Amino acid sequence: MPKFRWAMLCERAIVDSRSNNMSLMGVVEQFNVPDLPTTIPQIFDLAMLWEKDDSLKGKDEAFSFKIVITQKKREVSINKGKTYEINIPKNKYRLRSISSIRGIPVKEEKTLYFRIYVKSKDKWEKIFSIPIEIKKVTA
Repeated sequence: MPKFRWAMLCERAIVDSRSNNMSLMGVVEQFNVPDLPTTIPQIFDLAMLWEKDDSLKGKDEAFSFKIVITQKKREVSINKGKTYEINIPKNKYRLRSISSIRGIPVKEEKTLYFRIYVKSKDKWEKIFSIPIEIKKVTA
């Protein structure tokens, strides 16, 4: 299983073609909504960094991950069941991935969690969770 290093939810993740550095624009810590329940229609990027397991240096490392969005222990993700297949090639040590998420349903002023799971031996293991506060604001 790869080593998971970090994840960040942002409005946009951009990789510079010259330097290969990533910029995270508009890092999200809270959603301000005018009404509840609602769906946040905007597209967000979930940027992640993965590192190859030390025992697999010089070899490919393939794995699956999924993103589950929950609120009050209920799954609210619109892409239920979607999994992502990643391969870190043998000549690379790390890999960044960017997953776009659109249409996030929120029901109440409770924390929304973006949870990342990796499949290990036919079992999904939660490896990271990003809490996002939901705040109802008036104009």
